Amino acid sequence: GEDPLRSDIAEAVRQLGVAAVKLRGVIMEDPVRAQAPIPAAANASGDTQTWLDIEADRIFTAAAWQANIAIMASEERAEPLTMHAAGRLALAIDPLDGSSNIGANASIGSIFSLLPATGETPFAQPGRNLLAAGAVVYGPRCQMILTLGGGTLNFAYSPSFGGFVEEARSGPIPEKTSEFAINASNYRHWDE
Repeated sequence: GEDPLRSDIAEAVRQLGVAAVKLRGVIMEDPVRAQAPIPAAANASGDTQTWLDIEADRIFTAAAWQANIAIMASEERAEPLTMHAAGRLALAIDPLDGSSNIGANASIGSIFSLLPATGETPFAQPGRNLLAAGAVVYGPRCQMILTLGGGTLNFAYSPSFGGFVEEARSGPIPEKTSEFAINASNYRHWDE
């Protein structure tokens, strides 16, 4: 038989992909309205909310309901939203990261993770409990990067196909490497 948890993860990722395509359309439709700030509104992180932040949250919340998510934590909400009592998954999401970058025509994205919906605070679990995690980048191409724990999957949105198409697959990050990359702009803050 089919593993019910794996089926739930697959459906959640599918619904998140559908939501991302909807959000892509909204972003392309009216970029001026998208960056309009909402007076005196801030999200859970204290960032000024735009109309698009709220719309992205609405789109991904609808997807979470379709995916039978038990509980959802969104950067746009002060508290997690309890959803389906019988759901097996907890969704943590920033529905639209970098919405202030629209005016500069820089990439923006959605960031998400799926955890088992266990305990009173499923979002306090260690990262090793992640069932899936990913990001969607809305730039010149709409791209979804996804991991289910065994490497990274890269997908691009194809308008002719009407959905995401797998581009490339990469393995896990090697335990040892000859390269190390960091944010060099913080060099002045490093200890000797």
